[in-house]
Amino acid sequence: MSDMFRSHEQALEDSRKETQQIETRQQELAAREESLREQRASMAEQKKALEEKELELERKAQRAAGRTERIEQEKGKSSVVGDWVDKVTGKEKERKEANEKNAAEIQQANLDIASVQQSIRDAQAVLDEVDKQLDNVNEMKEQADRLKTVAQDTYEKNQGTISQIFHYVNEGADMLRQVLR
Repeated sequence: MSDMFRSHEQALEDSRKETQQIETRQQELAAREESLREQRASMAEQKKALEEKELELERKAQRAAGRTERIEQEKGKSSVVGDWVDKVTGKEKERKEANEKNAAEIQQANLDIASVQQSIRDAQAVLDEVDKQLDNVNEMKEQADRLKTVAQDTYEKNQGTISQIFHYVNEGADMLRQVLR
């Protein structure tokens, strides 16, 4: 009887320790989940800022292209006399410099856009990885919940058995006292 009692008492202690370990693990998982959610929110914010920067750069390139187009249209409307006057007044040189400036601005904007697009892809890759880690944390939390339930059930079962053993021991002691009187 005492071996059975010790066995159940040990099982009860083991279940209690396992439940505590699982609760500690659940707290760690909750902290990890919170950290991942914060990281995800930060990365999503960065990605949004990059997307806005990409739109801004695209508008900048479009404005430069529009200026170049207007210069070409203006040049196309001039006559031979107008071309000669533009050469003499330096307007032709101004147009050429403006076109070169616009072309350089467009080229730089396109390089910046490509860089920002790569950063957006990188940010999305990080977001995908964080989402994957969040899924893993959620799976581990569910597993910990199941293990905790099993441990608590085992604890309650052994606690009931020990209570029952104490009850029988007390009844036996009462019977022995009555017999010895």
